[in-house]
Amino acid sequence: MADFLGIPHISYVRKIEEVNADSIRVQRMMDEGYDLVESSLPVLLTVVKEINQPRLPSLKGKMAAKKAEIRKWTAADIGAEPEKTGLKGSPTQVRKIFAPEARKDRRMLGGDAASQVESLLQELRGLKCV
Repeated sequence: MADFLGIPHISYVRKIEEVNADSIRVQRMMDEGYDLVESSLPVLLTVVKEINQPRLPSLKGKMAAKKAEIRKWTAADIGAEPEKTGLKGSPTQVRKIFAPEARKDRRMLGGDAASQVESLLQELRGLKCV
């Protein structure tokens, strides 16, 4: 996604340390601790679950949520161009949903990992490419 947008990307963010007008500094989770990473903005971040401590709603909050009016906006309400919304504006469309047929020509490879790798290599070498 970051490549498509032409912006930098930081993955496994566990904490946002500082955000300025033109940069951000985050902690990126690593196997043995974390790295401090700084990037220009805009940037695409992917985060780990440790980034947030969810708060449980109070009883008062739950009651207010039940009474809340959810305003529904249409494309016209926000001034969106009709050809850029809905099915007309989507770059992809689902043509068919199906479960693939189960194939009968499956084989389970037994033994330890090394013998499974060797068996798999022999199977792949014997395949004919179309």
